[in-house]
Amino acid sequence: MKIGSIIMQSTRSIWHNKGRSALTILGIVIGIAAVITLVALGNGLQKTVQSRVSTLGIKRITISSVDPNKQTAQRQKGRRGEGGFIFQQSNTETLSDADYNTIKNNPEIAQASPEVSTQLAVATQANAAQATQYRVFGIDSKYLSLKSWAMQTGSFISDAQVAGSNNVAVIGSTTASDLFPNEKTVVGQTIYIKDAPYTVIGVITQPDTNTQGMFRGGDPSENIYIGYKSWLALNGKDKMSSVIADAKSENTVDETAASIKNAILAAHKVSADKADVSTTTSKDLMSTMSSIMGGFTATLTGIAAISLVVGGIGIMNIMLVTVTERTREIGLRRAVGAKTAHILFQFLIESVILTVSGGIIGLGLGMVLSNYSSRFLSFAPGARDGAVQAVVDLPTVILAIAISVAVGVVFGLFPAIKASRKDPAEALRYE
Repeated sequence: MKIGSIIMQSTRSIWHNKGRSALTILGIVIGIAAVITLVALGNGLQKTVQSRVSTLGIKRITISSVDPNKQTAQRQKGRRGEGGFIFQQSNTETLSDADYNTIKNNPEIAQASPEVSTQLAVATQANAAQATQYRVFGIDSKYLSLKSWAMQTGSFISDAQVAGSNNVAVIGSTTASDLFPNEKTVVGQTIYIKDAPYTVIGVITQPDTNTQGMFRGGDPSENIYIGYKSWLALNGKDKMSSVIADAKSENTVDETAASIKNAILAAHKVSADKADVSTTTSKDLMSTMSSIMGGFTATLTGIAAISLVVGGIGIMNIMLVTVTERTREIGLRRAVGAKTAHILFQFLIESVILTVSGGIIGLGLGMVLSNYSSRFLSFAPGARDGAVQAVVDLPTVILAIAISVAVGVVFGLFPAIKASRKDPAEALRYE
């Protein structure tokens, strides 16, 4: 018997029982749709995270203060309830101005800046009865370039202004609108940070939402930036918690990060096992986030796959019923020369056709569901404004079809073997 004839007979048998066949594949449809939806959303979320990390630049190195006994991952929230996860090991401040000079004077470093911040009371009048809390950053002149942000008006803080601890500030465009709603020109206005007067010299524009909000710094349009030396004096501190830097070459990022850490530890006279600083590169962050997202997706996909097992059991039960119902047909075919392999292959093909049909329908349903479900991921890091898009790629499609075939073979094999082993004489006498 030719394979084509077997497939035609299997298809004809399924078509004659359309209602039962539709109900039989329902579990497969639901299972495949669930798996495809979760895999697609996981792929989309992972790509979104990777794109956010890539905006930091592949040459980026972050040097952070560390308290080995207090390792945390905190969630940063903006004044409007927005924000993302920031990964830092503690709020310990161990980086001195001398350490910062070590970093920025490293021959492999192109540019660097401290990145320290705290919530401070800001007003537009001296000794105001009411003030608004804003996140105030202490930075160096290269910070704007490191972040790839742009000025809306005015200028950024200069090297001389940082070195001189001048009371000048750059504010975000949203902050400017909040503090000076009726002023056409914000540059030149005075703001009071902890009652200390600061002259506004520039306004940072709101960046593309795809490049903000995931890591420390958030939306610059809502923050205030002053020189780091002025920030230290304003907060009564002499050390910082974080410095960011860009290496000159992407090929030397890891080596440069290691050399910076070793130099600072040597200056602090502490061993590596008691390190009070850590270095992180964009590659490290991307690897960590990809691992987290991959594990998260795999776990949810595994849970969804349970429905495939249930659907497969349903396929097997129906095929067993079908074998019983078609006992006389099996006897007739064996009597006219059909071999054991022909009977086995026919019932196995019927099972595979059912599961593959369910898989194709489930794939289509999963693509629709993943498209709509991506809208509910606005809570994810960097996923605001519909930034996360489900990704149904070729491997995902192949996965769906492969799973469908595997379920058909695994759960259809036992009924097929049972059908092929029926004795022709007994099958002909079956009522």
